[in-house]
Parts: sequence; C-alpha cells; structure tokens
Amino acid sequence: MNTDGLALYHYDGCLYCARVRSAMRALGVEIELRNIHQDAQHLADLTEARGRTTVPVLRIGDEWMGESADIVQYLADRFGDGTVPGNSSLAMAWRLTPLAMLVAGAFAAGAVQAGLWSGGCLLLGIRAVQSATRDRSVVDAVRGVALFAAVVFVAMRELG
Repeated sequence: MNTDGLALYHYDGCLYCARVRSAMRALGVEIELRNIHQDAQHLADLTEARGRTTVPVLRIGDEWMGESADIVQYLADRFGDGTVPGNSSLAMAWRLTPLAMLVAGAFAAGAVQAGLWSGGCLLLGIRAVQSATRDRSVVDAVRGVALFAAVVFVAMRELG
C-alpha cells in the first residue's frame, strides 16, 4: 500500500481527526501524522496552504483535502472497497446510545434520571478511555476520567 505523498494534519482530542485516524486503522493504512499542536511548522504549513487552521486535512501531494467525511471516503476508495469503515449498525449504536441516554435523562426525574445520566457518562467515559489507549491521547484520558468522576458523583448524590 503506497502512502507516499500523503500526510494527515490533525491534533489529539479533535473528534473529526479521531474519525479519520480510526478509518486509517480499520483500513490498515499508515499515513504520516502531522500534529499541528506539537509542531509549529506543521501549523504554519497548513495555514499557508489553506488560510485557516481547521483540521483534519489530508495532504495528497500538492492538494489539500479537508472535511473528515471526504477524507474517510477517499481512504476507503483508495485503500479499500469503497465501504466506509465503522458505519455498521453496531458501531452506530455504540456512538449514539450514550447520547440518547443523556438526552432521555433530561426528561426524567429522580433515580431514573440519575441512572440514565450515570449510564450515559459511563459509556462516554469508556469510549474516551478506549480512544486514549488506542491513540495515546492525554486529552481523551482526561475526558474519560472526568466522565467516570461524573458517574460517581451522580450515583453518590442519588444514594445520599
């Protein structure tokens, strides 16, 4: 798989960047990662070429492609069979369930509300820790710990 001439401009903690990195892993593609928060030259190159610092951006030779959905589709077309990885119904449920629990909790009361919010925070915390482990992201690790702390706080408050 030839990835010469490809570079992904990104930063840790960017959810759109994480989506592209996840697709890269699923497709078994290794592309040079250029973290704009860790290397000032990468940020300068991105700003000069695009006039803004929005990421993710995939550099393909002399071309610059923004928008995570476009990048993921490009990778799926070039390195896969055109099917976007992670779009299964199970993957979609894993992404949407915690958010649905948090929203439902806003309309509930008492123990039901605490249970929904605790469950939603717990699932989001698990996802953040998984992401931190996979991407070695300090931001995701902190997010995971904070969400776990929120679960404990809500449960303790509800239990008195």
